[in-house]
Amino acid sequence: MSAKFELIDVDEVKCHPVIPGHNPRLVELDEPCHIVFKRDGLTVKIVAPEGFVWDQASIPYTAISIIRVLPGGAMNLASLWHDGGYRTKGFRKTHGQHGIQDFELPEGYTMSRKDVDLLFRDLMAYTTSYNRFQIATCYMAVRLAGRKYYGGDAPKF
Repeated sequence: MSAKFELIDVDEVKCHPVIPGHNPRLVELDEPCHIVFKRDGLTVKIVAPEGFVWDQASIPYTAISIIRVLPGGAMNLASLWHDGGYRTKGFRKTHGQHGIQDFELPEGYTMSRKDVDLLFRDLMAYTTSYNRFQIATCYMAVRLAGRKYYGGDAPKF
């Protein structure tokens, strides 16, 4: 499994539950969060907006028991950028669509669904202690099941 993205810098993810006690997976970004990576010789910086809401990885409970990967915690970073990339269809949608705020990124830079999935995989490898099997399983799950969510609506409260 060779990395496609070289991680250069990333902010710590600071978030809080959207509605305490309602859906513990739904969290909101407390402040803007940035990531800087290099890919194909291009250095890219993307900024996620304060207030962005995501579900910390939509891992079915049965899968959690098999592969031992938990949403939240170490997964917050990878899941933030994966959900942001999916909801904005590769960081392409404009302000206001599907209840999202703008993600700041270089002019004209876009990512395909596969690129967003590879970023998720590589961020898991860089920022978690999960093993290759767990990372590969999560990557294959988003490749196989993610199509229907790409460009989809924000999580329901």
